[in-house]
Amino acid sequence: MMNGEETFLATIGALALSLDPLLGDWIVTVIVAIIAVIGTWIASRMQHRGRPEHALIDQLQEEMVVMRADVTGLKAQQNQALRRERIRDDYISKLRRHIDEGQPPPPPPWPAELSRHHDYDEE
Repeated sequence: MMNGEETFLATIGALALSLDPLLGDWIVTVIVAIIAVIGTWIASRMQHRGRPEHALIDQLQEEMVVMRADVTGLKAQQNQALRRERIRDDYISKLRRHIDEGQPPPPPPWPAELSRHHDYDEE
């Protein structure tokens, strides 16, 4: 079963053959050349038919690489935040124990792991 493009090419070919005795060899040559150009164009178009899909796949794969890197960075930040939270929770427990035991100021020293994160200077 022929598609529209193949039917068009067959019709042009039949027309060229029927015009051969009337118009001479040079017109037939031109028509055959036109058919060849159209055939080449159609073949090229059919070969590159999948390119938009491949381009989309490539784009999505590149985005996945970026997203994986982002997720890795976010996981690292989350782990750091959880570590700081555990250290702060431990410090809070020390402060509460210090108060509960009735010990006077100064409070227990600020954890060294957190010293770069607070905004005030220790004395």
